[in-house]
Amino acid sequence: MCCIGIGPADGLGFSQSPETLAALSGRIDPMIGDYDRTDTLILLANKILERMGKEYSNLHLGFYLYSVHGDFPMRYKPDPRIVIVLADIEYSRFHSIVDKNSKTRTYYRHILEQWT
Repeated sequence: MCCIGIGPADGLGFSQSPETLAALSGRIDPMIGDYDRTDTLILLANKILERMGKEYSNLHLGFYLYSVHGDFPMRYKPDPRIVIVLADIEYSRFHSIVDKNSKTRTYYRHILEQWT
């Protein structure tokens, strides 16, 4: 198996092209306050993997699940060869993922449950 990272560089400043905006779910990331870009990355990965076809069946594509691409996809079903790497750096580090007193950890747990 080979895995290639396709995640964007850190920070904001994503494309505002009509095609990119049309791929968005419309959800605003509650931690960052900008459009959630998870569906955009899933769509990109799906299209790349589709073009690779069966010839490269061992190829996997991955990205860090954080920042404005740190949620679960709402519009596009991820190809099984998409690998996410958990990077929960935007949520409380003082609370457990099961601590209901932490709104951010509760939200993060919900994200992980959706991915499963």
